[in-house]
Amino acid sequence: MSGSCFLACSSCLNEALTRAHKCPTCRKAATADKLQRNAFLANEIAGKRVKCPNGCNARPFYAGKEFANLEKHKLRCPMEPVECR
Repeated sequence: MSGSCFLACSSCLNEALTRAHKCPTCRKAATADKLQRNAFLANEIAGKRVKCPNGCNARPFYAGKEFANLEKHKLRCPMEPVECR
């Protein structure tokens, strides 16, 4: 697997490697321990703002350092989806 062969979030790429043990792009043998973090892409993502997926009016969260806060917010969000019975 070449160093810039495939860009994906680590959990998606780890899942693909667990299933096939190959790079999803070039199909060469690959393992998770050979993955390299893309610093430019990580910084770009960290600077993006993410809205609550429930559609409430909470202020947007930064995707990087505040992502854990979004997960906590979703647990107590007043617009939390309710399963119909």
